[in-house]
Amino acid sequence: MSVIDKDLGWKKILLSMRKMDAKAVKIGIQTGDKTSDGKEDLAYVASLHEFGSPGGKIPERSFIRTAIDSNERKIDSLFDKLALKILSGSVSARGALDVMGLAVTGMIQEQITDGDYVPLAPATIKRKGSDKPLIDTGHMRQSVRHVIEDK
Repeated sequence: MSVIDKDLGWKKILLSMRKMDAKAVKIGIQTGDKTSDGKEDLAYVASLHEFGSPGGKIPERSFIRTAIDSNERKIDSLFDKLALKILSGSVSARGALDVMGLAVTGMIQEQITDGDYVPLAPATIKRKGSDKPLIDTGHMRQSVRHVIEDK
């Protein structure tokens, strides 16, 4: 009696999962991006809004953490669907990370636009001519993006 070992796709699945595990998707304001006037690091400015400034002059207006937390089920569901697509071979690991990155980028941008935040100070409203927190020129919202990197 002999044993025949047939690979019905397991090696391909394992290779795809290893490729995905070797990558990371970073979503948000990326280091090196500048404010619309080019004078400041946009990631730093975004962090001041996300966490609030030391001393409290800028209150916390979390747009990244809130977007992730409020969409946790959607993100988990999308991850599960993409993992199955990787396993079936209908999408590559990189393709799945791109889909995830685009989806979460949209969630963060929506949070910036529609989030319920601490109102702006009267002086800030007067300076920018709007009472909409986190949106002045729209540059920060448009700068939310994802990048795929090797771990």
